[in-house]
Amino acid sequence: MIDKRYPGIGATTLEIEDPYRNSIIVFPTKALAATKAKAKNIHYFGSAYPGVNVSTISKIIEDTESGLLTKIAIVADSLVNVYDKLRDTLHSYDFFIVLDEIDSFQTESSYRPKLEECIDIYLEFPPERRCLVSATLEQFSDRRLLSEPKTTIMIDDYVQLVVKVINATKSALKVAAQEIIRAYEPGKKVFVAFNSIDGILKLLEILPDTLAQETGVLCSTDSQSRFKSHQISRLENGILQHQITFLTSAFFVGVDVLEPQETVHAIILVDTNIPVSLVSEAKIRQIFGRIRHTAATYTIILNCTERPYLPISTYRESLNKRQIAYEQVLDAIHGSFDQVGLHEEGREIETIMLDTCRVDNICLLRRANNKVILSTSNFDYLIIRYTALKKLYSDFKNTVKNLNNNFKVHQEARHSELNQSEEIAIAKVEALLQDQELANMMHILENSITDPLLAKGKANRILTEIF
Repeated sequence: MIDKRYPGIGATTLEIEDPYRNSIIVFPTKALAATKAKAKNIHYFGSAYPGVNVSTISKIIEDTESGLLTKIAIVADSLVNVYDKLRDTLHSYDFFIVLDEIDSFQTESSYRPKLEECIDIYLEFPPERRCLVSATLEQFSDRRLLSEPKTTIMIDDYVQLVVKVINATKSALKVAAQEIIRAYEPGKKVFVAFNSIDGILKLLEILPDTLAQETGVLCSTDSQSRFKSHQISRLENGILQHQITFLTSAFFVGVDVLEPQETVHAIILVDTNIPVSLVSEAKIRQIFGRIRHTAATYTIILNCTERPYLPISTYRESLNKRQIAYEQVLDAIHGSFDQVGLHEEGREIETIMLDTCRVDNICLLRRANNKVILSTSNFDYLIIRYTALKKLYSDFKNTVKNLNNNFKVHQEARHSELNQSEEIAIAKVEALLQDQELANMMHILENSITDPLLAKGKANRILTEIF
């Protein structure tokens, strides 16, 4: 495995351009696989992507058997089906397999089970013909991976990014709206990473109409139906197509934003009230790394739960005990039960375990080759998520301390959002709107909100929603 530490240094590009061996590179997202395939003119397997042709099994076999050097970029969710049809070719012609951004396979397997099956396929290749790659490598619960040779890449003159961190004490969405408004300026674009479709939709309601109309969203194909057609954005040769662009986790890794230096304001938004929006320290580095030329500013907006959490080592140990207990039961089912002919009883126990062996509704088992086994990637996901909660989202002092390991935290700001008197003023106006003149209400609203950037837009938004 290669712990490359720094995004965008060309690890997968080296494999694609290697002139001496056939390769299959497995990517966690369609956007990443398709853009790599298009840029390097190699085979692509995955669902439809604009401007990229999906290859065929017959074409792969034809090229390989004719002696052509064959390179394949494939989306992880497509690998299982393709591998069943290409297994003999891949092994007979000594293909080298790469799983790129392997940490994404761990953090997303809870809702994309085929990602973990990719690791099973990876291990069918001999050690000299396989490699895991990530700029943000995480620990593995899968014991099969613990003996993988590891290479760590270090850059001596690496310069840490200067990052502004904002603790949104009341509403992360309101804070984000203010920061977007402040960042909006001629000649520059705003890049907002926020892994919540509902959260993005709410932000589009909060933003002034003039800004909302200049906003696009980079998200998965499945989520695009939630937005109006003009709001769906895209990257063209690395250039953002909207003045303000929101992106979800489908674009958190491997996509290159090639805007000129210091012309993009990069913002990461995390709302602990929306668990899917949480990102780890490693993922923050990945997201900011999407801006290939230095951004104008880097900002993280988050809120803290102010809840006590057990030490990470204690949480990890509790999961280790679960892992051992589950393994003992499953070994008994697959061994003793089957040996004495209790196949049906064993399958019933497996079904019960699939329904009940969960933490925070994350199933810690999976079915593979007609039997139930551990889902080690989901164990990894729970540890990664808990570590992020403990280190970044439980106490703001810890947030700053831990982020300083990877960044220079330039400003630790508590947001000057609406205070209690301002919220009360708005509530009174909303109650009185039907009894007083519209112009008077606009005046009260605009003078009750101390931030002039938000005042006009917020006032208009309240009036519009009520009438």
